[in-house]
Amino acid sequence: MLHRALSKESEEAFDQLPELLADELQAVLEDAHLTPDVIADIANDAIANLKLSPPSADWRYTPGGKRFPATSYLSEAVVRELLSSGKLDRAMFPAIEQVIDISKQVLVASDRI
Repeated sequence: MLHRALSKESEEAFDQLPELLADELQAVLEDAHLTPDVIADIANDAIANLKLSPPSADWRYTPGGKRFPATSYLSEAVVRELLSSGKLDRAMFPAIEQVIDISKQVLVASDRI
């Protein structure tokens, strides 16, 4: 929180906060010598209880780009699938332009690892 307060004026430093928190959480979990099953249970519980804001814009079908309302139900399903599995199954969310874009970004990020 101190880092966030001190970096409020710097967008770059502010954007680094989630990565810093994730690294700290990983270090704590590694020091606790938890089993992979316990870690998975903790992660799944956190994902299931995550409070998400409603979507701020409509989504678009592809092809054609026809707009449709991005419901909280659908957007939460997309986020939870991405967080729990690390990927998005396009078959679960067909023809939604933004989901296809996320899928491409996830593939690019996974190639870097």
